[in-house]
Amino acid sequence: MNLVLKFLVLLPILMCMAAAYVVYRQKEKDLPQYLFVALTLSGAVYYSLISLQTFLGMKNAVWVLSECATMVVAPMIFPLTIMFLYSLYYQTRLSWRAGLLFLPVIVFSSVAGTLNVLLYPQVGTFLAVMELSQDNPELYLQPVYRLHVWVCQYIYPVLILAYTAGILWRGITILTNTGFSSDELKGFLSRGERIPMLHIFSAILLCVFSVLLVHVLVGEQYLLNTPIVAGLFAVVEAALILILALAGRKLDQQGGCTIQDLKWGSTSRELTPGQPSSDESSVQLSSEDLRMMEMKQSLEKLMLEKKIFLNVDLTIDSLAAELCSNRLYLSRLINAEYGSNFREYLNRYRVEYSQQYMLQNPDANQDVVATSCGFMSAQAFNKKFKEIVGVTPKAWSVMKGRETII
Repeated sequence: MNLVLKFLVLLPILMCMAAAYVVYRQKEKDLPQYLFVALTLSGAVYYSLISLQTFLGMKNAVWVLSECATMVVAPMIFPLTIMFLYSLYYQTRLSWRAGLLFLPVIVFSSVAGTLNVLLYPQVGTFLAVMELSQDNPELYLQPVYRLHVWVCQYIYPVLILAYTAGILWRGITILTNTGFSSDELKGFLSRGERIPMLHIFSAILLCVFSVLLVHVLVGEQYLLNTPIVAGLFAVVEAALILILALAGRKLDQQGGCTIQDLKWGSTSRELTPGQPSSDESSVQLSSEDLRMMEMKQSLEKLMLEKKIFLNVDLTIDSLAAELCSNRLYLSRLINAEYGSNFREYLNRYRVEYSQQYMLQNPDANQDVVATSCGFMSAQAFNKKFKEIVGVTPKAWSVMKGRETII
């Protein structure tokens, strides 16, 4: 393999490391940033092992070790990707159940490692196993060898394909449920309109894993025998990861992103819904900004006039349905305009309403006040009231010169 092809094969590694660096150096990091760094670093390790196999061919024990390591590292990328998309979509921390995504990976790597330890001291490398099995039928009958073949030739591809299908399905579902359309994509590419960061990352990752799926289906042996094709795959994957790295610079941007923002060295300012530009020339708001402004007006109308926050069973999904939108846009609006999450935003309205209620109904006990103001219980009401106001409802009532709550 000549020097140019070797450099092309190394490109995805450099792009993954660059993506991890630009996100890790951000001052404020949350769960999506840390997951992004873990994902890109895992990708760098994976592409390093792949390039090592490409350089060596099927020659020695180092190739065997890199092959075994790839079987452990590669599946780790997929659950990390799913968790990253989940954290962007729901904008919340994952539950402990998310750890179950790693269970098949851990089981697979443990079984594969144990089989390698049991099998390799007897016959050397995996290549030797394949050659000896043709000349020695007795070796093929050994349970350890047969299990090794099942793990490496059947379970591993199925595991990769299952995770890839899960990511593709999740990405398409997110784009569909959050209103992604061809018109939005055209506006982003041609007119410089803003689109949510979730749409950008979902689309890029869909492309990355589609190429990776073709990479796996084409087969390692074919790539080893045709270095030019391996280099072509490397260039495409590196280009996609470069776009992912540029988008990672704007990962914490709440107001969406334009194609100008993705350019390296861009100093374009985030424009949140309703925020005027400081430039002398007027800024034409995109359809995304206008939609957010309209949603804000509708949201305030629901809160102030209909007092929908008094509904104890109100959720972000049901409120988004009232606004003919979805939880992603509503969550982004509340974060950008009010600097809080949905629960904090809701509780502020409920606590403010409870103060008016207590002034108008001084004889009401704490349970009645809590249920009348949208809280599930008196304990929840007391806790949230103290967090927001700084004192308990009873103390606040005393300070206002009213009767205390029984």
